[in-house]
Amino acid sequence: MYTYYSIKKRCRFNISTNRKDNPNELKVCAVKSYGWRKTVQLEVVCTKHVVFHLKCGVEAFILLGVVLITTVSCGPSVNLPPEKPYNPFPENGATNMDGYKLKLSWSARDPNFFDTLRYDVYFGESPSNLELIASKISSSYVELGGKYELLLKNKKYYWRVVVWDSKNEYAEGDVWEFTTAPNYLPRLSGSPTPSNGATNVPVNPVLRWDAFDPDGDALTFDLQFGEFSPPPLIASGLTVKEYRPGTLKYGTKYYWKLVVKDSRGARVEGPIWSFTTEVPLGEIKWKYRTSGYPSSRIISSPAIGSDGTIYVGGLDTLYAIRPNGTLKWWYTVDGQILSSPAVRSDWTGETVYFGSTDGILYAVDDDGNLKWRFKTDGPIESSPAVDFSGNVYVGSADGYLYAIRPDGTIKWGFKTDGAIYSSPAIGLDGTIYVGSEDGSLYAVGSDGTERWRFITGGGIYASPAIASDGTIYVGSRNNYLYAIYSWGTLRWKMPIRFKSSFITQSPYSSPVVGADGTIYVGDMDGYLWAITSYGTVKWSYKTGGPILSTPTLGNDGTVYFGSGDGYIYALRPDGSLKWRSTFYVTGGIRSSATLAADGTMYVGGLDGWLYAIYTDSFGLATLNWPKFRGNIRNTGRYGESY
Repeated sequence: MYTYYSIKKRCRFNISTNRKDNPNELKVCAVKSYGWRKTVQLEVVCTKHVVFHLKCGVEAFILLGVVLITTVSCGPSVNLPPEKPYNPFPENGATNMDGYKLKLSWSARDPNFFDTLRYDVYFGESPSNLELIASKISSSYVELGGKYELLLKNKKYYWRVVVWDSKNEYAEGDVWEFTTAPNYLPRLSGSPTPSNGATNVPVNPVLRWDAFDPDGDALTFDLQFGEFSPPPLIASGLTVKEYRPGTLKYGTKYYWKLVVKDSRGARVEGPIWSFTTEVPLGEIKWKYRTSGYPSSRIISSPAIGSDGTIYVGGLDTLYAIRPNGTLKWWYTVDGQILSSPAVRSDWTGETVYFGSTDGILYAVDDDGNLKWRFKTDGPIESSPAVDFSGNVYVGSADGYLYAIRPDGTIKWGFKTDGAIYSSPAIGLDGTIYVGSEDGSLYAVGSDGTERWRFITGGGIYASPAIASDGTIYVGSRNNYLYAIYSWGTLRWKMPIRFKSSFITQSPYSSPVVGADGTIYVGDMDGYLWAITSYGTVKWSYKTGGPILSTPTLGNDGTVYFGSGDGYIYALRPDGSLKWRSTFYVTGGIRSSATLAADGTMYVGGLDGWLYAIYTDSFGLATLNWPKFRGNIRNTGRYGESY
């Protein structure tokens, strides 16, 4: 049968059974103590009684069979001494033990579950004359120190542990023994130079380490080093504790490992350490020379494909450049490429879309083969936008905004009252926003119907940017930056000089929007402006030439842009200079930069070179509109990031 007891204080139960075959057959079935399980201790004290100990407030179910409860007495529980220690390390009788700072360890337990244990440790060279080396310690291990830090080699040692409980009951352990080795292993420090995981390490580092041998043996070192883990062996038999691997690559992670050997053949393998070399901010990683008609220059802004390929217009040729700076393919057209390519991926691969002043929108596959071309009646300086369905939107100097299906056929055309040099931007709801030379910003539905029109009073050559709250920002040649609500009314405007008498081709600097809503844009006077979402100036930074490129925002908040003075600038979020490029671009920079996930910036120069530049921003900012065309694929679609 089952009997239920609820015990409200510490008690001892004497329970006897009338079973003659097995008088000790009592079993605890379950224990409950207000939400957590307890270990219940049973102790057989004679053939007729079992003493059952429970802590106060514990409830128990006891399987009794046929029982007779003779006494129930409440009072202090019975304390039992701890068991003698067991499971020693070194094992009893162990040989060939390394005797430098040897750690002794053991296990112990107490029948009374809630007792805490302390230990005395005795050690020495004779089992009959052991010395107390640790008293009443709480840990079940001790590292030998003092005169026993370095034990004699080929020597037998003895030790014993005495365990005490909280009631001063104790148990003496056996005397254990072990014998030390004839040779001890060398030691390698865990604090190398450069430190493990270090970053920004110079590209000409000196690797240093510390090692010693407890026996005083001479040491030699084998060094493994490389860009992969585990690294390959590059030097063996070194007798000094340093090594110079030569000039390394910038921004690269390196791995290294040491094997330490003593003169008697003992060896120790160290862990694999790593460090990453410095990034020379603002310096050239590589550059690629383009060519074309009428002179070599890059106005187009690069896009990055899914495999890292960089696509950029080199005036009359679209180039596909690998991330290492080598040419993958090129595609030449009959006009100038001022348009920036857009890249779309689907199950067939990637398609690159771009316009030309020959009036044609081109679709080229990722091998450089023409898929289709769409002819308009005017030059295309506008950069295409691509929606989620693969429809392509582009403006032409003939005044139309075109919607083209993925197969290259026209879906619709929307007529404005002026040429379109502005590049369209696509909102979350599919609305297409585009500026026209007629001075209006148009909101066009995906079906080609006008939703609204906002008149600025000056031609719009710049491209709109879209913020997370739906606000559209765009600059006009009437020298104002406009913030326009998504329903087409003015939120605010502020004066910024966009107009120039000597700039006749797009692009003009277009606004971008940071994660905190700050708007960044350049002007013809050489200023980069940071403007709050309320239309007030946060700060400005002056360069030595007009800023026609659009700023690019890194994931760390750094603002990158090129200037007509021939330099690329990196500004901190507070507007202070982080760095200026160490090189000069003849003619200046009108191309807008993009940032790869590895921190490389790609930007074109009016000198015809595509530059890859070191930065410490590992990709674009992930919110709002961080660059020209919104993302690294240049799709011009809000909410799309890679």
